[in-house]
Amino acid sequence: MEIVFHIAFIAVLLWVSYTDLRYQRIDDEWIAAILILSILAIPVMNNVTLFSRLVGGVCVSFPMLLITTLYPGAFGGGDVKLMAAGGCFLGAEKILASVVPAIFSAGAYCLYLLIVKRAGRNTVFSLGPFLCLGMVAVFIIK
Repeated sequence: MEIVFHIAFIAVLLWVSYTDLRYQRIDDEWIAAILILSILAIPVMNNVTLFSRLVGGVCVSFPMLLITTLYPGAFGGGDVKLMAAGGCFLGAEKILASVVPAIFSAGAYCLYLLIVKRAGRNTVFSLGPFLCLGMVAVFIIK
């Protein structure tokens, strides 16, 4: 039964990545889907405690929210909510680990934009796919 939750989680992340790339928007319906999966997975996925899920929901999203408050436009609201929902599913350890590949891959993409595309400092791009990539990478590896 646990594999069903894994597949559903990855499928939602794929859809979130697609819609964020295409429309630069992460719809609340998909955040809610991840939260529902998180709740339904509690009795099935015993390797992630309820406490870890609760801490995971805030340990990355809250700093993102603070950064966005101090520097408006740094992150979109959908990105913050995505990490909160992802943390509720993955737990604190995995959501913290997922930030590393997400930031590195987004950083590599920024370098590409700056060097090849001659993008400026204020160029906007979708961060959601990189956050999803980080979550999937950690989810598969750990």
